[in-house]
Amino acid sequence: MQTLSYRLRGQRRTGYGFTLIELLVVVALTGIFLRMAMPGFVAAIDSNHRNTISNRLMEDLALARHQAIAISSSMALCGNAQASVNTCLNSKVWSGGWYVYAGSSSTISSADAVLRVPQPLPTGWVVDAHLSSPGTYANLDARSSSDKFGHFTIYRSGYSTTAGCVALSSDARARAYLADSRTGVVSANNDPC
Repeated sequence: MQTLSYRLRGQRRTGYGFTLIELLVVVALTGIFLRMAMPGFVAAIDSNHRNTISNRLMEDLALARHQAIAISSSMALCGNAQASVNTCLNSKVWSGGWYVYAGSSSTISSADAVLRVPQPLPTGWVVDAHLSSPGTYANLDARSSSDKFGHFTIYRSGYSTTAGCVALSSDARARAYLADSRTGVVSANNDPC
């Protein structure tokens, strides 16, 4: 027993830790795996943003429909890129969020009539309203109908080939679905919904 311990004490100790080459190989492999996984992470984040915006719009359309029936009066939604409570912008782009208010036109009569104020969308995200004329606001009346039917297109500007779509029917019901663009990136001129 003494001979074995004598030999071990006399030898130089190696094998503790990593060599520089081993460390560089691990770093390189980690970089390769991250590069391979990155498109999946970006797609998951985009899908999450698209679903969040779509759900928020669906909830606000349902709230307006419910309130219109409950108070026997018209409710409306209009997009607004600025924080003006008195009027809605004459725009089909609702990227600055939207108001939910009592009324039947694109003009908000008073601050008391506002149920929801715009919440800004994540940077780079767009909501285009494609509603019947004039298309700048959605009107839901007490009979559970809407003369501003059509759809909303939700996408990340310059990147998305998939759009979130929220369809508003003439009976003031909203339905959400996804649509893929077959002709490139989704834009105001390339609407897959």
